[in-house]
Amino acid sequence: MSSIAPSQLTLSFEPSLPERFPTLRAYVAHRTPLLSKSAKVIAAEMDMSPSTLSRKLNPAEGDTQRFNLDDLEAFLQATGDAPAVIEYLAAK
Repeated sequence: MSSIAPSQLTLSFEPSLPERFPTLRAYVAHRTPLLSKSAKVIAAEMDMSPSTLSRKLNPAEGDTQRFNLDDLEAFLQATGDAPAVIEYLAAK
């Protein structure tokens, strides 16, 4: 006679990533200060100034600076943070 363990239900009341961060840009902006590299180093490796990176990640109303796909590729190359970005996109 074999014993089958009953399935366990786990509930999480924490909001999902897309609920906390409505855009990938907002999520990347949130992740940037949490990374082991400083924003200054990340910006330098992306070949832009820290202020430009900050403007692209946190654009003001009417600001023409935007974080685009080329920037995302450079960000991933500079940080190696692809798993977190993929996790966000999969949840989205």
